[in-house]
Amino acid sequence: DVFVYLGNLQPIFESVHKYLTPDTGRFAFSTERLDTAKGEKDEEGRGYVLLPTARFAHKKSYIEKLARKIGFQVEAMKLCPIRKNGGKDINGILVVLSVPST
Repeated sequence: DVFVYLGNLQPIFESVHKYLTPDTGRFAFSTERLDTAKGEKDEEGRGYVLLPTARFAHKKSYIEKLARKIGFQVEAMKLCPIRKNGGKDINGILVVLSVPST
């Protein structure tokens, strides 16, 4: 539950990608999901926003596009509650990325 404190994930994705090969593991994480159905808006078009809770939420499409751009393959992606806050589910994205074999 670290990426909720980061907006732009590109530097992290790039750093992790440098050290992974198809044989050396997976990159797994969760983040809060930007929920436009609840009125959360990405007015700047970045793919993530800072919520009033002081946590970042990311669009699923942002994660997918960034993964492809950096050279990751999406092994798994699940939209689901990742925790509770004030008794309410906080929707998130569970992600597992890998480096494809060439």
